[in-house]
Amino acid sequence: MLNVKSNSIYVSIVEDIDRFRDIFQFIINGAEDMKCISAFNDCESAIANLLEDNPDIILMDIDLGAGKMNGIDAIKVLKEKLPKTEILMLTVHKDFNDYIFQSLSAGASGYLTKDISPDELLTGIRQTYYGGASMSPEIAKKVVQAFQKPKNEMSTLTEQEKRILTLASEDKVDKEIAGILSISHETVRFHFKNIYDKLHVHSKHGAISKALKDNLL
Repeated sequence: MLNVKSNSIYVSIVEDIDRFRDIFQFIINGAEDMKCISAFNDCESAIANLLEDNPDIILMDIDLGAGKMNGIDAIKVLKEKLPKTEILMLTVHKDFNDYIFQSLSAGASGYLTKDISPDELLTGIRQTYYGGASMSPEIAKKVVQAFQKPKNEMSTLTEQEKRILTLASEDKVDKEIAGILSISHETVRFHFKNIYDKLHVHSKHGAISKALKDNLL
C-alpha cells in the first residue's frame, strides 16, 4: 500500500555504512516536520521497495559497496519509477569531479557532504522538498567555478572518459569496457553520452576520430 501523505516530509535513506545510516535516521526523526520511513544498505533493495514507500526525498550515497549498483546508476532507475521524488546525494567527495557532475546530470536535486551539521542536513532536505537545489557551500562553489571555465576547458575529457574512449578505439564493446573498468554497463553508456556532448559528435567512431584529431587521448 502506498503511503498516505501527511504534513511531514517523508524521507528514505540509501546508505551502506550503518553508522551514517543510523545518524541520518536519528536526525530526521528528531525533526518535527519530517520522518524517515525506510532505510536501505544497497540500491537493489531500495529500488525493489521504494515504489511502495513513495518518499518525498531520497538521501542517496554514491559509493555503495553493499550491492552491485552504485548511487549514480540508481538515480535514473528511481527517477523513472518515482518522477515526483527528489534525490539528494550524500557523499564524502568534496571536489567537483565525475561523481558530482554525473549525479547532477543523472537527475539528482542536490549534493551534500556527509560531514555537514544536523541543521544543514535538515535545511538541505527542506530546500529540496520545496523546489530548491541544495548543495554544501564548497560543492556549490565548485559547480559555479566549473561552469565559468572557458568553453574549450569544459570540453576536456575526464580521465575515466579517456579510458573508456581508448578501450572503444581498441574495438571493445560496452560490456567489455564495463568489465575492464569494474563499472556498470549503464555507467559506460552514461559516459559515452557525456563524451558525445563534449565533442559534439553522435557516434563512437566520431568521438574516437575527434579525440585523436584534437589530441585528447
